[in-house]
Amino acid sequence: MIKTFTVINSLTGQPVRFCQCVESDKDLLCAENEHLVEGRQESEVDSQLLLIQFKDLRNSLLAESDWTQFADSPLSDTKKAEWATYRQALRDLPQQYPDAIINDDIIWPTKPR
Repeated sequence: MIKTFTVINSLTGQPVRFCQCVESDKDLLCAENEHLVEGRQESEVDSQLLLIQFKDLRNSLLAESDWTQFADSPLSDTKKAEWATYRQALRDLPQQYPDAIINDDIIWPTKPR
C-alpha cells in the first residue's frame, strides 16, 4: 500500500518535501540529516511557499505557451484552439485544487502536441 511521508530536516526540524511510496521503499527517501514522518506535516510558512511554487510553475507554463495565441503564430486555427483550451485549464487550476498541499496532488493539463 502506498503511503505519504514527510521528509524532515533533522537539524532544523522543518519539513523538506512530501513523498509517496510503499512502506518497504521509505528508507530510500532520506538523505543525510533527514528523517521521515508518516503523513503530511507542514508549517504555515511551508503552505504559503508551496502555493507560491504552484502558481510560479503554472505561470511559467502559461508564459511558455504565449506564442501559440499570437496572430502571427504558425499554428492552424484548430491547434490554436487546443492551446487556448490548455491555457484556460492552467488558469482554472487554483479553483480546482484550492486545498492542494503539494504539486503531486494536482493533475496538470496535458500540453497539446
